[in-house]
Amino acid sequence: MKHLIVFIMLLTLSGCITKNISGRMYNLDDGSIIEVSLKNYHLGYGKAAATLANGEFLIGEYTLSKTTAPQTPIPHTGPALPSESKVELGAASVIPGNEDPSWSEVYGYSRNGRATPVGTATLIGDRGTLINIVLFSADTIRAVGDGVARTNRGEWYRVHLGNLSEE
Repeated sequence: MKHLIVFIMLLTLSGCITKNISGRMYNLDDGSIIEVSLKNYHLGYGKAAATLANGEFLIGEYTLSKTTAPQTPIPHTGPALPSESKVELGAASVIPGNEDPSWSEVYGYSRNGRATPVGTATLIGDRGTLINIVLFSADTIRAVGDGVARTNRGEWYRVHLGNLSEE
């Protein structure tokens, strides 16, 4: 036990446990990038923040379903309830006839792939922008993750989490 405590202290002091991470959200239509930051990522929940190009500041929170590493989608697991549709999951417009893609399709799986999300985040801006993020991969040890996001204006983003080095 004594050795475990010393090991954890050394990891913490050496910076191997990343508490705060940055990420990027890439707009799938125009390529614009939104920088996002997550606090206490190693805990699996915390505050999130971002700033849009127009200066709008967004704050919110995120939650990961597990804090062990790595988490990846399990393509053959179904939704929690067989009756859940894209609209019920918040992944499609509620306008009849609007065939928006599902969250898993934007991530890269087929419509019937049933990829399982491992985390979510919600950011609310001071000028009315709302961003919902669904993570399909999260690793709190390596401090990385990825998924997709959608704004209340219908814009889709690919999300990549992790501190980029300048190498």
